[in-house]
Formats: sequence, C-alpha cells, structure tokens
Amino acid sequence: MSEAVLLLSLLGLFVTVAIGYFFTALLWPRGIDSSLPFAIAPAIGAGLSSLIFFLFRRPMFTVEAALAVSLGAAWLYRRLVSNPIKSGQRWSMSFLALFLAAVVGIVFAGLTVRVNRMPHGYWDALAVWNSHARYLFRDGTSWQEHIRNTFHPGYGLLVPSMTARLWRYAGEEFPDAGGLVGILLTLTSAAILITTLWELRDYRLAVIVGLILLTTSSYLEVGAAQYADVPLAVYFLSTVALVYFHFEKAPDRSTLLLLAGLTTGCAGWTKNEGILFIFVTTLLILGTWMMRRLSLRALAMFLTGMALPLMVILFFKYVITVESDAIFLYGDVIGRIKNPNRYVMILQSTWSAVWSFGAWVINPMIPLFLLVLLRGIDRRILHHAGWLIGASAILLSLAGYYAIYVISPYDLRWHLNSSLGRLLLQLWPSVLLLVGLAARSLASEALPLKKHATGD
Repeated sequence: MSEAVLLLSLLGLFVTVAIGYFFTALLWPRGIDSSLPFAIAPAIGAGLSSLIFFLFRRPMFTVEAALAVSLGAAWLYRRLVSNPIKSGQRWSMSFLALFLAAVVGIVFAGLTVRVNRMPHGYWDALAVWNSHARYLFRDGTSWQEHIRNTFHPGYGLLVPSMTARLWRYAGEEFPDAGGLVGILLTLTSAAILITTLWELRDYRLAVIVGLILLTTSSYLEVGAAQYADVPLAVYFLSTVALVYFHFEKAPDRSTLLLLAGLTTGCAGWTKNEGILFIFVTTLLILGTWMMRRLSLRALAMFLTGMALPLMVILFFKYVITVESDAIFLYGDVIGRIKNPNRYVMILQSTWSAVWSFGAWVINPMIPLFLLVLLRGIDRRILHHAGWLIGASAILLSLAGYYAIYVISPYDLRWHLNSSLGRLLLQLWPSVLLLVGLAARSLASEALPLKKHATGD
C-alpha cells in the first residue's frame, strides 16, 4: 500500500468518524455528561456512510461532504450558544488506566500485523464480504444483476460497502481496506464498553471488563479477519448501551432511542442475524411501551431511527430480488423439528463452544465469573427497564440462533462447526456490558437504579 493510498483511506475513515460524532453529539440530550458520543462515533458513522454509498454511489463524495459540513456547523453553533458540557467522570491516569492504554496499543499493533500478513482476510472475507465489495466497486449500475450470482448474495452490504467506499477514496482497490474497517470497529467495541461502564459504574470495573474483551483472542482474530461478526457485535453493543443510557440518564427525552433505532437497523444491514435482532428488539420496545414504561414519543423516535436502514434492507432483499440460498420446505422443516437428535447435537456443540470460547490460555468467562463473584450482583438491576430490554434482546437472539439450527437445511454438524463460535462472539461484548452493569459498583457516586415510568 502506497503512502498516498493509506492517507486517502485514513481520510475516508476520518470522514466516517466525523459524521458519526457530529450526528451523535447533536442528538445527545443537553445537560447529560457523557463521552459515549466519542466512543460510538465510528459505529454511527459507518452505518450512515454505508447507507449513503448504497443510495447515492456516484455523488457519494458530494453527499458525504454536505452532510459532514452541515452537521459540523450545527454542532459548532450548539457549542457556541450553550456552555460546553464536560464529562462528570475524571479520567485519572491510574495504574489500571495506564495498563489499559498499553493493552490497547498492543492490540492495535497486533491487529495491524495480522491484517498486513493476511490482507485479503479469511475464507468468508474472500468469498463474501470482499467479493461483494468488488462488485460494488467495479460494476457501476450493473452490480445489482451480477451480485445475484455470488456466494450468499442476500447478506447485508454494510461491510462490503465500507470497503468499496475506501477504494473510492483511494482511487483503486487495495486488499487492506477491509482490515482497516475491521480494526476501527474492533477497537470501537472496546471503547463503547469501557466508556459506558466508566460513566455509569466505576473506572476499575470498566477497565477490568474492557481488558476481558481486549484479551479475548478469537474476538480480535475475527475482527482482523474482515468478517462481519465484529461489526455486528458493535451494533448489538451500541443498541444495548444506548437503550440503557436512555432509561438511566434521560427517560423524559427520546433522542437516544432514535440513535438506538439506527444502530438496531444497521445490525440488520450488516448480517442476517441482525434482522433477528431487529425483530426481537422492536418487540421488546413495543412491550415496554405497552407497559407504560416508555412514552409514545420515545417509541416513535426508535422506529424513526430504524426506518431508513430497514427500508434499505427491504429494498435490497425484495426489490433487487436477491434470494437466500437456504431452502426451507414445510415437510422437511417439520421433520427436523421432530428429530430429538438435532436438539442434543446443538446443545452438545454449544457446550463445547462455550468451554473452548476465546481461544486463549483461559476461558474469558472465568475472569468474568470471578468478577461477579467478588463484586456481587446489585439486585435492583432486575427492575431497570433498560437492562431488562438489553438482556432480553441477547437471550432471545440466542434462542433464535438455536431455532435456526434446528430447522437448518444444511448438514447440521458442518453448520454448527462453521458458525457457532462466531455467533457467540457476536453477543460477547453485549454480555460483558450487561454483566458489568449488573455488578455492584465500588464508586461512592454510583448512580441509583430506578424504575422509570413515562407516558404522553
């Protein structure tokens, strides 16, 4: 990769992060101290940049520039007419914080080396994500016809469009583009996790939980492999964090749920498992509204945020007529549901995957279990609507994965061996956040947990 290509690619990533930050900061409720807009900016920006690439393609640069300038001007005006909000948490340079910074540096260097050694990524990156990116980059308006003949043509285009977008910035194809996106979003997941726990609990808990994620070897490996599983995990995590922030910090305001709707929709635009996440999260938000723990305005804002990515998903799958390669015949499905051996095989494979999870000298669930054992669980969390929505969304997604395996038309053993580990990685950052939020805080200024009931 030449210096010019690298600089132009970094410019593309900078524009993505800038759009994401300005958009998030403008929607962040006034008077609420937070560093989360900085942490979540790459995820929001990647979603918006991907949608712009898909919808506009040729005038992509014009649309991105106009959006970045208008959002930046609005953000600057807001800063000038109001007193800047400073974070209520002091990021003191304790030993743990310094150690965390060192680990982040080591992880960044390791991911960079891995991408440099395998610039095209692993098998799925070659067969699906980078392959689709080449159709988007090379074929102009004819990509819609040609992509139908590819491997898994119905998969969402967020990751391929981000890769193709960097090629547009660089003016040429270069194999490391997907790796740059993977590194950015891998570190973004750690930033969201650490920032959320740092602000809502205490810095020791945030650093420890963040280190568990950053030392989960298989998670880092998949992030550098240019797969879509880590980007999907980032959108799951973003939604869980934003929904919790809404109920904890701003239950009377609803802009955080607009952001949560956007990240939920982007999950579906990333991979098919994200469509299941859209379904279960929407049902949970609707149920919370029906229980009068969420206002009608907040519900409308969540659905509004999800509307654009959802419309793009429907257009891609049903107007461009990209069909799934999985065939489900009624008689075959009933036969699989009635076969008890499939249930046993799935449970055995799940236990094996959990036991070997992380691909490191110790299972990362062990330090997580020890953390909970030492800290204890704050039982008040069971009454927190934001935590309950996040936990239920993850559990229902896991149940959905189980059901899909039961009716899968593929050889079940092959299907489990090829995908189960990565499915668990998709949920791992959100599990870490939910456990961290449930653990007792040692900080004297920890926020109280309250039930929130709002209505219009």
